[in-house]
Amino acid sequence: MPSALLQAYQLLILRNPPLALWPSGGSAAELDVALHFLNYPVHTAAADIPMTHAFRGWYYRRGPPSWISVEVRGSDDSLAETLLEREGSPDLQTAFNDPAASRQRFVIHTRCSDQCVMTFHATDGERNKTLAELRLAPLDFELGAGRLHIDRTVLASVTSRAQEICGAIRAAVVSHYEFVFLPLLALGAVAFVLTTVLGTGQDMRSRTCAM
Repeated sequence: MPSALLQAYQLLILRNPPLALWPSGGSAAELDVALHFLNYPVHTAAADIPMTHAFRGWYYRRGPPSWISVEVRGSDDSLAETLLEREGSPDLQTAFNDPAASRQRFVIHTRCSDQCVMTFHATDGERNKTLAELRLAPLDFELGAGRLHIDRTVLASVTSRAQEICGAIRAAVVSHYEFVFLPLLALGAVAFVLTTVLGTGQDMRSRTCAM
């Protein structure tokens, strides 16, 4: 009996809870339903669900103006949806002292897993990089006679500062749950008793007035 009570107590106070951030499970549709029900809390991405990446950087090759194209393929060689947006680059005009380098910055959007391979095509060469490699930005590499630089990578699953704070608070509560549980239990018990007593008293007064 004492052993059973001890096990029940340890279960209630949640001693030494696991805090490892294991990947979420299920398909994208199943995960979306659960997230909607839970009002989209901070969560880890599912291991088998592609993530949306945005890679920001620039490409430059001295000489006649030139540009690049990209494609992303999965492990099954299927093409992933990819969008390459070209942007202005006045900073590169100054850095390379080249008035022609006015639109050499880019943003590449794609939805694929870290094992997917992005191929950069230039007029004089190509390079392959996995999305996992590109996420190690900042990094740069030669592409033909030119140079390609990735400034930073943004994941759609990256949380806002407010979400990070909420996640830190939740982790702190779980880590010290054995100390938080008993005061909250006592507060709940007091609230229950007060609500019951006040409700019973009000009901009795209502009956007295009715008589």
